Amino acid sequence: MALSVDDARLSDLSVGGWLGVGLAVLGIGIVATSAGEWLLSGADPIAGLVGGGFVALIGAALAHDNATPDEEGTCEHCGAHVRVHSSRDTADEAVLVRMSGRPRRISLGPVSVVAQRQTTEHLYCSGECASEDTRAVITSDDHQATAATAEVSQRVE
Repeated sequence: MALSVDDARLSDLSVGGWLGVGLAVLGIGIVATSAGEWLLSGADPIAGLVGGGFVALIGAALAHDNATPDEEGTCEHCGAHVRVHSSRDTADEAVLVRMSGRPRRISLGPVSVVAQRQTTEHLYCSGECASEDTRAVITSDDHQATAATAEVSQRVE
């Protein structure tokens, strides 16, 4: 059983992630030392608590960011679990298809602004699943449905 927090697994840490874990432990140590000095001698704990808390927070954020997968989800076509992480030993493959349609605009005289963007994103476990899925459809303002394939991943008009 792998130790994981919020889909970030300890086994997926690189050197930078372990540096973050070390900083988090160091920050917790600074906080504990500062609190102990305050309890035993009455010294002012604010600098140690704030500084140690900041170091622990930065370290934990570095470790979490490093261990979080690049992409994780379920394949939109076959339903297989997809997890892509650059620190894992396996060669992972996934296809992320991002599509956009015409935005909804508001015009006031010569000025036109985007009121609503129409975008969608689909995750597939392989190129075969991406090319076989015909459900990827985006609707434009004039209600014409355009089927999108993996080749048309950047922009559908």
